[in-house]
Amino acid sequence: MPDINFDCPLCDQNMEAPMKMVGLKILCPGCRTIIQIPWPAEVEAQRREREKSATVPIDLKELGGLPPDPEKRRIVITRNSGLQG
Repeated sequence: MPDINFDCPLCDQNMEAPMKMVGLKILCPGCRTIIQIPWPAEVEAQRREREKSATVPIDLKELGGLPPDPEKRRIVITRNSGLQG
C-alpha cells in the first residue's frame, strides 16, 4: 500500500504516512499541533491551490527587456469595410 505525503496546514512541515492512517489524528512533529491525516483528494486540492498562488519570477532578459512606456505603446485597429459572406 503506498504512502501519503502531506504538509501540516499550520507550519508546512512535510510528512509521510501509510495510507491506512488516513483520517487519524496525529501530533505534528513541527508545531506540535493535533492535525488529521488528509485524504489523497484533499492533499491534491491543497497542492493545486498552492501552485496557483506560487510566485513565479519574471526574467526580463527572456522577455527582451522592459516593455515600452504606456505613452509609447501604439494600438492599431483595422476595420472591415464590407460584409463578409
